[in-house]
Amino acid sequence: MDDKTKSIMFGVAVGFLSAYLVQYFFRPGTLFSFLVGGAVGIGLTIFLIARARGEKASEVAQEVIEQAVKPDPGAPERLVKEQLTQLNERIRLVPLDIAILLPCEQLIDLLWNTIPHAREKSPGSETTFDLEQLATTHLPKLLGSFVDLKPAARTAQQAELIQQLAELQANVAKLQKHLDQGELHEFQVEQGFLKQKY
Repeated sequence: MDDKTKSIMFGVAVGFLSAYLVQYFFRPGTLFSFLVGGAVGIGLTIFLIARARGEKASEVAQEVIEQAVKPDPGAPERLVKEQLTQLNERIRLVPLDIAILLPCEQLIDLLWNTIPHAREKSPGSETTFDLEQLATTHLPKLLGSFVDLKPAARTAQQAELIQQLAELQANVAKLQKHLDQGELHEFQVEQGFLKQKY
């Protein structure tokens, strides 16, 4: 275990102990006790990390504050990739016909590659948002409701789902082509493609 981990664990332990002692001796209320304990624990942790690094405690405190308020730029992309991975795993756990499985996986792969490209070339656009919604909401709902059907009902719905997947794949492929060719205006005017068709 490295020094930073030890310092954090020790600081957390002292924080809880401080909260307990404040509550036991002064009985101010649980919330106040935990606030005092938290402040003591954070302060001690910062001090111990600074000492282990040979830095000033104020520098470590500044670093902690910056990390706490700095947004994680990779979080939205991770969410999309996690959703697509979970969706891919879910459809593989159900014995689906290859006629369904193949277009599902092709669409998932296409979204996996297109969404980061869309974020890079057209961040914040409505079309990029639509692609993200397709990956995180619409497609999981569409495939989830199909997978949840009984086998006989799945067979009855299969042709319709294959058609929907083909249309979605064609739309996403068209968007990917616009991005690949640098046609950002054409990409952006496709906004609302999910609402128009589905």
